[in-house]
Amino acid sequence: MAITTIILSAMNEKTEDIVIKIDRSSPAGIEWQVSGTSDKDFPVVLSNMAGKTIELKSVLPDKIEDNYGMMFNTIFSKCVVKVDGKKIASFAEDITGVKGKMVGDVHFIVPITQDMAGKEIVINIMPYHSIRLNVERPKFANLDALRGSVIQKNLIHFIIVVFMTCVLLSCIGFMIYQARKGNKKIVPVYLRFMGIVLLSTVWIFCNSDIPQFLTNRAQTVSIIGTLALSMIAIPYMGYFSYIVKSSTNFFKVMELVGWFCPISVILGYISNIYDPIDVLGISHLYILVAGFGSFVYAAVDFKDGDFRRRLVLVEAITMVLTTTLSLISYLTAPSGRQFAVIGGAGLLLFVAELVSLLVYDETNYIKERKYQDTYNELSFKDVLTQIGNRAAFDKRLDDLAGSFDEKYATLILFDLSCLREVNDNYGFDEGDSYIKGFAECLKKVYEPKGDYFRLGGDEFAVLVPGKTFEPEESVEELQKEVNYYNRTEKRNLSFVSGWVRRELSTEPEFKKDFYRHADQSLCAMKIRQNFAAGEQFKEE
Repeated sequence: MAITTIILSAMNEKTEDIVIKIDRSSPAGIEWQVSGTSDKDFPVVLSNMAGKTIELKSVLPDKIEDNYGMMFNTIFSKCVVKVDGKKIASFAEDITGVKGKMVGDVHFIVPITQDMAGKEIVINIMPYHSIRLNVERPKFANLDALRGSVIQKNLIHFIIVVFMTCVLLSCIGFMIYQARKGNKKIVPVYLRFMGIVLLSTVWIFCNSDIPQFLTNRAQTVSIIGTLALSMIAIPYMGYFSYIVKSSTNFFKVMELVGWFCPISVILGYISNIYDPIDVLGISHLYILVAGFGSFVYAAVDFKDGDFRRRLVLVEAITMVLTTTLSLISYLTAPSGRQFAVIGGAGLLLFVAELVSLLVYDETNYIKERKYQDTYNELSFKDVLTQIGNRAAFDKRLDDLAGSFDEKYATLILFDLSCLREVNDNYGFDEGDSYIKGFAECLKKVYEPKGDYFRLGGDEFAVLVPGKTFEPEESVEELQKEVNYYNRTEKRNLSFVSGWVRRELSTEPEFKKDFYRHADQSLCAMKIRQNFAAGEQFKEE
């Protein structure tokens, strides 16, 4: 809905010639007469003047230099500039419907040519809104100097916008990194944090003169800035509910209630029934309530708090102070930029604190992840051979059965027939060497084909997905590898194997039956080998 409103605003808006082009020079000025209001001194304070016109009148210098001009703030008003009774420039003159129109607060720069020297100049200003407005003295100077003064005044805004943009891009990278690492629980936290940073950046950007260097659409910029301010507290509430880790419904309710502010701005703009600017006061009040509520929960959670709890409390205090001072400044002088400067500085500090908290949480997560990875590695890896253990075998079989990528799988079980004799005659250290040697042989033969595990003692398993795998050929290849091992290591390693191929299933008894049939094949092979060994003994 908000995006639709912004698009409609941009499509329907009549563009004014207000884009500032950068140059440089030096200032000058003249005196003015004010009529249409009781306040005759600058800044001229206007209150409840919607639809009423004030007039600023003066006489241009007798000599006008090249590249000369005048600059003044339009302050949500229609402005018409006349020289010797002839209109030379205007801003927001054709806007119909006073209440719903957001014409913005822009620096209006009017070129003054040499043929206007010594003539009378009149500026008619008609506010579109009833809020308190301050009309500053128009400035006459070289056009380059006027543009340069605007740049100088907006350096802080520009630095804040660049900083927050960098923070936003960094957060996007961190969020993608965490999502790929499987830490999906933190993604909603990053999304809400990014919402705070994005909306704050947009608001500060639109309440500066930076857009005037880029576009003529002051009305669209104004509605975007107003919507951004009205929405800041929504992701703030969602973010704070995560970092405080509170189960209360306060944050959820406040997050839903917060949508009233942007919806009110949109309805006021579209319907033209009430002034969207009036909602700004409500937005400030909502942000104040949100900040105070988060402060209360942070204070309750603080107790003998650690660094994280202290930082959360500082964040809440920063939000309360920023909103309070900004609201006071807005109520005192809505047309001034002071509330935007206070809000921007406070939000910059708040974002810096949020970054500190995210870095702190990220550091702790990396530590916990390292411990978890170590634990998982030990849980699914055989300590002696460094290949998968029984738990890894069960997990892999479950994954295969539930993946539906393959319909069949082959399970081969191996038993080291020589291990008991080696342990009895040469000790367990020598037996461990046999176990590790067989594991290396399995790795060389089956690593490209499937997965291999030590199930315990002298029992090993190989699990190969697919129907085209030939287990007999692989066992023969393994026997050759074992023979080579025996020759090079001067050992007498031997094994018995049995295998089975089954169609994969998610049935509860599948895994047990699959293993049982392979084990029966292994036992049958042992019996055949023992029988063959007995027959050979009789012949001897």
